Amino acid sequence: MNHRSKFLVIVDGTEELGTAIRFAAKRALSTKGGVVLLNIIEHSDPQQWQSVEDIIIQEARNEAEEKLKSCSFFLIKCMKCLFFFNLLLMPNHQSNHW
Repeated sequence: MNHRSKFLVIVDGTEELGTAIRFAAKRALSTKGGVVLLNIIEHSDPQQWQSVEDIIIQEARNEAEEKLKSCSFFLIKCMKCLFFFNLLLMPNHQSNHW
């Protein structure tokens, strides 16, 4: 069975998020693994008005999707830059060391 390492990045909006994505991209490239982005939507307490809760949940889902999309684009950019850098650094063979 072929096992690929997966590096989990929590999309939480902190200032360390970019660093975490770059680190995960770097490790994923060096180990031929992958990166998993996770954004958790907090469920609100049950409310008397179900339609209002549905709107809040939908807005939270849309916001989470936008965050993940933005982080995905940043991740792809990091991985392309790191891959290109690796090719320039070691043009004759692949290196697993950074």
